[in-house]
Amino acid sequence: MFYQVFAPCQPLAPFIDSYYVLEGNPWEGYQRVKLTPSGTSGLVVQYGDRLQLENDHHRNELLSESFVFGQLRKYVFLEACGGLKVLGVHFKPTGFYRLFGIPMAPYTDRAVDAELVLGGGATYLAGRVCDAGEAAARVAVVEEFLMRFLGKGPAVESIIDQAVQLILSARGNLSICGLAQSLRVGCRTLERKFRAEVGILPKLFASIIRFNAMLRVRQTAHNSWLDAAYAGGYCDQSHLIRQVKLFCGEAPSQLLTGDTDDLPTLIQHSYHHHLSGF
Repeated sequence: MFYQVFAPCQPLAPFIDSYYVLEGNPWEGYQRVKLTPSGTSGLVVQYGDRLQLENDHHRNELLSESFVFGQLRKYVFLEACGGLKVLGVHFKPTGFYRLFGIPMAPYTDRAVDAELVLGGGATYLAGRVCDAGEAAARVAVVEEFLMRFLGKGPAVESIIDQAVQLILSARGNLSICGLAQSLRVGCRTLERKFRAEVGILPKLFASIIRFNAMLRVRQTAHNSWLDAAYAGGYCDQSHLIRQVKLFCGEAPSQLLTGDTDDLPTLIQHSYHHHLSGF
């Protein structure tokens, strides 16, 4: 198994958190992978065996060689085989909107052919990435493609960028009405703009950030679920259980029990990497 994370170049750093390259071995066979909400959107280029997606909108659908995915509101399943080879782009919460100028709400819980979203240039990405050879060269191919879109989106940060930073800084533990007041904007205006630029409502985004912050406490400090719940700002353990079932579809005791070297863990790590600094 090969897995490597790359930082974006300086011109793309305001929009992109990271890239990752993940390659499986053919003998590792079929695996079913669960992804949970992380507060991010992305672009994925497949240059090996293609993934299948299963959620409320997609049923065992073979994903395009290059596809855009929006915010997740609940868990989804990916079906992969050992020939999996992907390059992923993790955008900052408002990064996709700010780079491309494309509203995010239509892509929530969906994976859409990148050509339909970003134009014909995306059609050839998989082939060019495959031909590039080394992981760093593959990332360079994608960065060259993304650089073409500089200047397409809003030129300056918006009030939603400020809202996102406040939510991240608070690890999701804040009142959305209080957030709107601090930004001197109405709650409905905040919700409308947030949904357009991030893809989901600010209350749900804050819940996802709080949930992932709690998981990091549980993983790194090896606390009990009750201690992690309180550290994460949950009022009680039942509140935590409801959130885990919503975002992961299982009980807390079933999480964090896998082998840290397996494919699902690596994909989950890449999916949550953009919040690692908070």
